[in-house]
Amino acid sequence: MKKTVSILLCALLMFCAVTPVWAASSANSVTVSVVFSDGGTIRMFKDLAVTDGTAEKYGYEVTSEDHGGAAIETATVMDAIVSAHAAAYGGAYSAETKDDYFYVSGGYATSAFKNSSMLGFMVNDIQPNDGILVTSGWGSYYTGYAIDEARIQDGDVITLFTYADVESWMDYYPVFAQKEMEVKTEESFTVSASGYSIGWYGSSEQSTIDAVTVPMEDAEIGWTQDFTSFTTAGTLDENGELAVTAPAKTGTWYLVVRGESNGVPVIANYCTVNVVNSADEPGEPTPSADAQWFPTAFRTVFTWSQRILTLGVRFKMHDLKGNAEDIDCFYAVQFCFDGSQNFFTLIKGE
Repeated sequence: MKKTVSILLCALLMFCAVTPVWAASSANSVTVSVVFSDGGTIRMFKDLAVTDGTAEKYGYEVTSEDHGGAAIETATVMDAIVSAHAAAYGGAYSAETKDDYFYVSGGYATSAFKNSSMLGFMVNDIQPNDGILVTSGWGSYYTGYAIDEARIQDGDVITLFTYADVESWMDYYPVFAQKEMEVKTEESFTVSASGYSIGWYGSSEQSTIDAVTVPMEDAEIGWTQDFTSFTTAGTLDENGELAVTAPAKTGTWYLVVRGESNGVPVIANYCTVNVVNSADEPGEPTPSADAQWFPTAFRTVFTWSQRILTLGVRFKMHDLKGNAEDIDCFYAVQFCFDGSQNFFTLIKGE
């Protein structure tokens, strides 16, 4: 593996050395996931490539500056949502038909995926805002960004959701205590979820959010692998907890929380559960000491954000001996230009 990595790393450095800076910054592409939560259902788009300017290409009007006057020079939540629609509908979604699928006015969406309803969004379970605290008679809050203002980065998870309570806007946004876990087949364990009214407190201080966060009592928990078919595991108790048993089938599973809690609609959200064979110890890597790694696919990554230029390559590696599972590798160099000092860093991940 080390020899293979060294070869790939040298290739990456040579690639970066001959790649013009203007080409990297103009591509400005990130890889994110988009999740659309519509009542009790979830639609997911994983590893979606998003490029700055995608929304404009489909004829949407977007702002060039956020409400604080700062220029928007990277991909945004709106670019990601447009990319998800393009992935879902292909050529049927175009500049001429866009409003039939995803309608936006003044940076706020009132329909998505052909569903007409007031929409909210989160990035990594946080409502994007300017970080400037405003105090008023209604309390202290930050000013949230519209979808064409909210910038995104590589690896972000963008959640778009519909409101069910269109009178009081009390819908709970739930989050599992663990967003990802690994368990054995048929192993028993406990999950918990809590949430708060996103329409009322989404842009509040974290201390306020913590104070109004409550257990998602009576909300339903279900197993799924495809977000289409669900197997009910039970409902959360007064502490927002439920004892569940892992499926007998290994693979990537999801636990979804949805329904209502104390009469308030719960926006569907999920956690990832990696189910491994009961003979394996969770967390133990697949034997790969003598693996003969070979790249089967790769994708270049170019991003420019916060005066940091990232030039990288994502590889999917396969063991020619068949002793280890395929793995994903990421190798890149980052150049920082902050005005006072310029430096570069070599980063990698598996």
